[in-house]
Amino acid sequence: GFVPASEKCASAIVDIALNNVRNADGTSPTTAEMQLERGYIFEAKFDGINYQFVVPNTIKPTQNGTTYNYSSVPLVQGVYSTDQFIFDNQVGNPKFVLSNSRVDTSRLEVSVNSGGVSETYTLATDVSNIKTDSKVFYTQENEEGFTEIYFGDGTLGVALKDGDVITATYIIVDTIHCNGIKNFTQVTAVNGYTDSTITTTSNAQGGTEKEDIESIKFKATKFYTSQNRLVTLNDYKAKVKEYYPNADAVAVWGGEDNDPPQYGKVFLAIKPLNSDYLSGSEKTEIKNKLNALNMLT
Repeated sequence: GFVPASEKCASAIVDIALNNVRNADGTSPTTAEMQLERGYIFEAKFDGINYQFVVPNTIKPTQNGTTYNYSSVPLVQGVYSTDQFIFDNQVGNPKFVLSNSRVDTSRLEVSVNSGGVSETYTLATDVSNIKTDSKVFYTQENEEGFTEIYFGDGTLGVALKDGDVITATYIIVDTIHCNGIKNFTQVTAVNGYTDSTITTTSNAQGGTEKEDIESIKFKATKFYTSQNRLVTLNDYKAKVKEYYPNADAVAVWGGEDNDPPQYGKVFLAIKPLNSDYLSGSEKTEIKNKLNALNMLT
């Protein structure tokens, strides 16, 4: 039940103000026309080299005169790539290998077009919640180090039909992680406009290589012991390392050991690999994931 972590992209959060936006006839574009589309490219210079960052989801702005503002925009290091496959039910136990080896599986998006209708599939993480009609996919690493995806058999997830078109969109992870970078420039024009002011609210962080053999040997037994629930302090420690593989060190203690004591609470201290502390968004993400597995009491 242990899934080794893939490479992960560094990501930052910025606020963008697009200035002096006006049509040639003096009118203003609509906010729909000024959307920041998924895949739009920004750049950051790290050790004298420019690296690309992309917008992972479409964001609609707010308008203030000739300025269009985009709040809390995530920028993810890497470039988008798409692979397509055709499902053939004559092939036993079919698996579909992505064409790039450096894939952030946490940002992998898969859709299936069946009979002209395209539907989004989600990555299966907990088989206890999967039904016969659940639209899920699974991932694993093959012997060559490439990520391959496969689908349900009609029991644990819906089974695909012959001729279904599978589209996998993902971000290729750079070999150099721009953790800590905070200065970005716009590359892709938004409806023809590039006069932007970019304010970084959270520096780039979280970029890591995939889990190595020694880490897997150490952590796999710990994850098996925790059984995907949070009861003991070691359960919390194991889950935190799964949810935040960029951790350099993790300390966990119960509220009864805190000074002053706070019964009924669990405290976590996490030291990231490439910075001194977690960002507010990283803290919130970890807490939300842990709360989903807490004991009801």
